[in-house]
Amino acid sequence: MLKVNYIILIFFCVSITFCQHARVEVSPIANQKKKTESKRERILLKQNYYLMGLLPRKIEYEEASVCPERGIKEIHQYSSFSNIIYEQLTLGIYSPRSLEIFCH
Repeated sequence: MLKVNYIILIFFCVSITFCQHARVEVSPIANQKKKTESKRERILLKQNYYLMGLLPRKIEYEEASVCPERGIKEIHQYSSFSNIIYEQLTLGIYSPRSLEIFCH
């Protein structure tokens, strides 16, 4: 029984260190470069996935509703520490992720 507990503990410790990050930075076109500012608006959205991220296949957001004035500068999708805990506790059935969108 002690060996099984060690295996579970090792599996949990190893799997909790795997963080998922995806970052996309969008460059403005030439005539918009003059309009861009250093101050960026940050929007944080929570995304809910199921079955280790298999469902839903895609989640779409309209750029006009998220960043209506100047458009999107950068998108960063990641699994935070709390997201990883939820995924581990549900054995991958519920896999939340965080999405940061930075506007120009």
